[in-house]
Amino acid sequence: WGGETVVVPLSSKTGEGVDTLLDSIVLLSEIHEYTGVQNVPARGTILEANMDKSVGPVASCIVQAGTLKVGDMVTAGTGYGRVKSMVDAAGDSKDEVTPSFAVQMVGLNNVPSAGDAFTVVEDEQKAREMAEKEQDKERTARLSEQSSGSYFSVGSFDGFEGSGE
Repeated sequence: WGGETVVVPLSSKTGEGVDTLLDSIVLLSEIHEYTGVQNVPARGTILEANMDKSVGPVASCIVQAGTLKVGDMVTAGTGYGRVKSMVDAAGDSKDEVTPSFAVQMVGLNNVPSAGDAFTVVEDEQKAREMAEKEQDKERTARLSEQSSGSYFSVGSFDGFEGSGE
């Protein structure tokens, strides 16, 4: 069809054309030499997290921009901490990770939730402030949910038979 737009016939029902689409994406990325932004503080998303008895909170994350390094101060959801170690999917230890790579990160003070954004910050004080703001947001949301009638209160029994009227 001309121009720079790639058109690939594709069927989600039969799966026809998926390989061709993937090949086209790879080819375009090689031609245009796409790279992620690496000279900014790292940020990304927590994919999953759990508590490991031997090392503490472990968060699987993907870097979306910047370079994440061991020793960086990170805030993620209601937690924060200095990155102590990172391990990739093959089990290899990493000192730094660039955009589009996923690693397991150790060093946070608590277990973040899947989908939480993480950000590298300058110092521990800034990280603590950001984590406290996130805790306040969660606390406010929890309290507003309780007061919005999703829980029973004494007043919610008015009008029922046997309520004393």
